[in-house]
Amino acid sequence: PWTSPGVLPLLLLSVSHCIDHLTTNGVRSGIRSLYGETYRLRFRSLTVPTGESVRETYNRIKGLYKRWMRPEMKNKEQLGETIILEQYLRVLRPDVRVWVKENQPLTGEGAARLAERYMAAHREPPRTTYQIYPTLGPS
Repeated sequence: PWTSPGVLPLLLLSVSHCIDHLTTNGVRSGIRSLYGETYRLRFRSLTVPTGESVRETYNRIKGLYKRWMRPEMKNKEQLGETIILEQYLRVLRPDVRVWVKENQPLTGEGAARLAERYMAAHREPPRTTYQIYPTLGPS
């Protein structure tokens, strides 16, 4: 429910992110991208509405897939790249994932390049290590 603790800040953050996204990328592109993300999240959801038959569940999932992936507009390689990109983003550290997603890579390769840039920019300076040798007693 909307009244649960912690929901309002997440909702406000989501609305803020949507506004930023629309402002940065233009309304039409932003809306298309947000709808795609919405369908992806619904497709990946593990919930089944109460009373939904197994056939209705299948049809709902298939419809969400078509809205998310838009197979009529993509070739086999593009569909595969979308799945690879999604999986790659899922395995990244949260801070890296957020930064990479904000930069909207179109391919897994583009996401990997962005992740490398992020990691290089946030790399800690190397620590100097010293090896301590035991002192020999009086000879």
